[in-house]
Amino acid sequence: MSAAWNESDFRDIQADYQKLQRKLEEVRKLQVECKKKVVAECKAIQNLENGLRMGRNFADMQNESKETLRVQLIGRQRELQDIEATLPRQNHWFLQLTLGGLDVTLLTKKDRYLYKQQYEDFKMRVTTVIGLLSLANLITYQQVMDASFQFLLVWYYCTLTIREQILRQNGSRIRGWWVLHHYLSIVVSACILIWPVDYTYHQFRTNFMLFSFYLSFIQFLQYYYQVGTLYRLLTLGRVHELDITRDGLRIKTWSDMKFLIPALIFGYIWEFFLSYQLYSLWLDTAAKTSWQVLVLASLFLTLGAGNCLTLAMTLRQKLFHVS
Repeated sequence: MSAAWNESDFRDIQADYQKLQRKLEEVRKLQVECKKKVVAECKAIQNLENGLRMGRNFADMQNESKETLRVQLIGRQRELQDIEATLPRQNHWFLQLTLGGLDVTLLTKKDRYLYKQQYEDFKMRVTTVIGLLSLANLITYQQVMDASFQFLLVWYYCTLTIREQILRQNGSRIRGWWVLHHYLSIVVSACILIWPVDYTYHQFRTNFMLFSFYLSFIQFLQYYYQVGTLYRLLTLGRVHELDITRDGLRIKTWSDMKFLIPALIFGYIWEFFLSYQLYSLWLDTAAKTSWQVLVLASLFLTLGAGNCLTLAMTLRQKLFHVS
């Protein structure tokens, strides 16, 4: 009786599994068909926009009607972009390099939202560990602890970038400077990791540990201000479901983050100071034996300039919007 009962259960599992495989195959076919239709619709909208711009086939239409049609086309394009972002597509080069051709598409809205929450939790936990470890390195000096800290930074920024690219594959609007910022942070962390423990390293170490602790503290504050605001704006339909907290200032969190602007500016100025300190060390003849000094000076200068420019553009856009 027991053997017969177990055999029946196993056959049910086999039947359910075969049904699951058929459904998955159907989903894949629907995705391919939907992708083709989206591409065709985007081309049709592009042709309409070109016609409106050139005046072809719309000579008899009033200007008000043309503007209404143009607004409708823009809205339709955004909807199609949101749909296309949830369909399988070729991986970004960074994902192709790290994960190969693995399909990282998250099929449901719930899965995408849960993955975004996991991303936020991961960023917050590791940022806390980085802050505590940098504080410990300020209190005491152990070469093993220094190496562990630098390795943690390399692993963190590599993992963070992979997770961000998966979010982008699924429609998250992580764009521009913050993507490049994390690529540069990987290079910075790797350079410091392989930097020989010499005179120049010891001259730079304390200032960098202080900066790392300060940066972790600012990111900790930003997370708690931004995550609540994002949730509130998401319920109002004013942000995308995969919008994430970021290392800079968000336009939509202006009222909540006014007091953080001076802290951000101070951090960006600190990056310029790190660049200046490294360049001053490079001018010392003995420092030129370590190529990391000049490379890191250039990288911190780039990070500081990019952060300041992005902050200035954000503030300008906000002030222009208010006026």
